[in-house]
Amino acid sequence: GDEVHLELNFLFRKEIWISVITELVETEDEIYFVDEGRQLPFMFRSWRHRHRLIRQGEQTLIVDDITYQGRIKLLDYLLYPVLKLQFLYRRPVYRRWLDNG
Repeated sequence: GDEVHLELNFLFRKEIWISVITELVETEDEIYFVDEGRQLPFMFRSWRHRHRLIRQGEQTLIVDDITYQGRIKLLDYLLYPVLKLQFLYRRPVYRRWLDNG
């Protein structure tokens, strides 16, 4: 599938993140696609993210289903609040984009 390439800056270190789109599904009530990490930043061992757009009447529910594994078990717990905040930050961005689109 398609590839997504990101360059992330962590203070004094740049990291490359490459994900591959492995699934794309469209039904009457839902559209989703899955990206899976192929080259990940140092803290991740694995990454799978299902981006879901679910029809709910006249509205759309956006759901991010994420499965990841840190390089060590402790990172699984340390990364959770960081990822949670990152995706909470997206809510108003999505709302502005959807309201204006």
